[in-house]
Amino acid sequence: MLALAATVLALRFTQHGWSRTNTLILSLFSFALLWELAATGNDLPTWGLLVLCAALVLEQPRISKGLLVALTALLGCLATARMAFFYVPLLIGFSLLPVKPRRAVVVAVGGTAIALLLHAVFWRMNPPRYPPLHLMGQARWLLSGSSLIVALGFLGVVAAWMLRRWRAWPPPLHLAWGPGAPMLVLAAADLLQRGSLPRWKGATYLVTSLPAVAYALLGRVRRGHPRAARAGATPAGQLPSPTGRDAPRAGSGQVASALAAGR
Repeated sequence: MLALAATVLALRFTQHGWSRTNTLILSLFSFALLWELAATGNDLPTWGLLVLCAALVLEQPRISKGLLVALTALLGCLATARMAFFYVPLLIGFSLLPVKPRRAVVVAVGGTAIALLLHAVFWRMNPPRYPPLHLMGQARWLLSGSSLIVALGFLGVVAAWMLRRWRAWPPPLHLAWGPGAPMLVLAAADLLQRGSLPRWKGATYLVTSLPAVAYALLGRVRRGHPRAARAGATPAGQLPSPTGRDAPRAGSGQVASALAAGR
């Protein structure tokens, strides 16, 4: 619930309207698996929401230094949830590079350093049973031989596509594909191994990028294009123009009527 409240606050902080905010939250909770994982205390729904919150705020034109440090530390902590997530600060920093180079370096270097430091500290406490290594063990069990080759090929195509679109994609879209593609591979491999939907445990991996995917599907996904779900709306992070430039213009039929009346 706290992660959900943080998501609503992040959306409102970034100038998203209530209509878009409510639509995103309702779309997330229309996914039945999210309810099950939330009820059983799984951390993946919370992880996905908090990473999306950080990405949305970091994308804004101006944020305070204190908020930047706090969000960088948050990403560093979130990157320790699974060993496979260590690259998330690097990914968000990479997505910020075209618009905020200095902020991108702070997020990438600072978040990764915090993640590696935390990994080292807690791994030394119990090396054989370190929880974040669980997913690495699952990957070794699920992927081998031809399935590993297919998985690496798919991930290579996704990585090449992300590199090609790195200037155009905002952080939420990078989050949709960055963690989402590896988790999709693991989920599909688990389904093939178990052979039936009732035994499919890998579906939980799909929740990792669900918030970012839902956000990307519901709205803007390119820089330089209108950042609103409806035409004429104010872009996120900006205030409406006081000069009235954002006001709707009269249609051609209204102009013709006015000219005819003037005659």
